[in-house]
Amino acid sequence: MIASAQCRAARALVEISRDALAKLAETEISVIEQFERRLAKPDAETISRLQMALEAVGAVFHSRKREWQRRGSSAEVQPFLDEATRHS
Repeated sequence: MIASAQCRAARALVEISRDALAKLAETEISVIEQFERRLAKPDAETISRLQMALEAVGAVFHSRKREWQRRGSSAEVQPFLDEATRHS
């Protein structure tokens, strides 16, 4: 399931308006706006529809868990996490 920041960023990257996303995901524009602004969290089904709609127009989502699994053990990943948090 995607987070609000992922929704906002993906929408910007694939250049789709809230209105167009709302139509594709069969939801209201206000639901997307509130989700992206972290004012409210829609139910899991709505978030899933948003993600599927974004993927249908070209967005690709990767979970951190899958990335860690590809790289190896958490001990191997820790240096990358430490470096990333230093620059945050």
